[in-house]
Amino acid sequence: MKSQADAELKILKDALDAQSRALDRALEDRLISLRNYYAAKAQIEQQEIDAEIRRMLVALAEQRRLSTEGKNENVRLRARAEVAKLEAELTVLNNKRADMEVANARKAAQAERELREELARVREELLELTGAATAEDRRASIERQYQGLIERLRAEGDTEGVATVGRLIDVKAAIADLAAYEHQFNDVLARMRASEESINLQRQSGLLTESQARSQILALHRETGAMLEGLLPQLEAAATAIGPEAVARVQAWKNEIEQVKFVVDDVAVAIDGVVQDSFAQMFESIGKGAKSAKDAFADFAHEWRMVVGTVAAFALLAVLLAFITGARLCVLRHWARLVLRFGWSSPHPFKAR
Repeated sequence: MKSQADAELKILKDALDAQSRALDRALEDRLISLRNYYAAKAQIEQQEIDAEIRRMLVALAEQRRLSTEGKNENVRLRARAEVAKLEAELTVLNNKRADMEVANARKAAQAERELREELARVREELLELTGAATAEDRRASIERQYQGLIERLRAEGDTEGVATVGRLIDVKAAIADLAAYEHQFNDVLARMRASEESINLQRQSGLLTESQARSQILALHRETGAMLEGLLPQLEAAATAIGPEAVARVQAWKNEIEQVKFVVDDVAVAIDGVVQDSFAQMFESIGKGAKSAKDAFADFAHEWRMVVGTVAAFALLAVLLAFITGARLCVLRHWARLVLRFGWSSPHPFKAR
């Protein structure tokens, strides 16, 4: 009976080995999921252990019979010793079966965790390449790098170590945020310069007049300045989280914003643009013979006086409105510009002369 059980076990082991190799090939060829692979692997190993247990139970039953029905005392004593041995081996096999289930469950969980981590790295790279990563995405990426260390420190009860790692994560997240915000800052500046170059090319090719080009450039700088000011709080917050050296860079960003916003004042843009356009029209009229030089120049002078009066009137209106709304610093700036540009020699400094 024992020899028959041994033969059956050998045949079963060969079949199970073949199934295990086929299962490994299926995993390598990506024909089976990790969860199903480890579930099937556990089943194969369980079948092998169960066959060992059945064989051992058969042998144990035989030895128990001999321990009571043996033909002499020596046979019965040997049978009793064999019973004790087989019972110990049977206990080991049962424990092995339980441990095997836990081991395969842990392997499956580890393999799935590694797959999720690899997928998370791919997503991080995709977000970084497309520029769609948020502050939360960047922080989560950094936290994953130190998750294992944090878990070990917590297991050891090292709260100070956990706090140190947390501070490091905070600083690295702030550095990553600062780099991202600076990239956005520089992108806005680059787009402004590209647009400004396009406007200048249109002006040079005659598609835009001088005044039109200057007005568009002024509007472009205002819009860019507003966008950069919107990024400033984020830059300042990230720099503050890093330390004094990063905070010192905040003033450079503010200076850059001021340079973008301060192109030329509105009055200068309006007057200079119209003057240049009027000059061009005057010489064009003289060249075509439509007007004499005297008439063309007289028209130019008249138009210039009208423009100065109109622009000055609008500028004064803006000053008064600003004063009413309480923007006193802005009032002083506009007033100073107008006085310096038009003078104060007449009782009506903003009236066309």
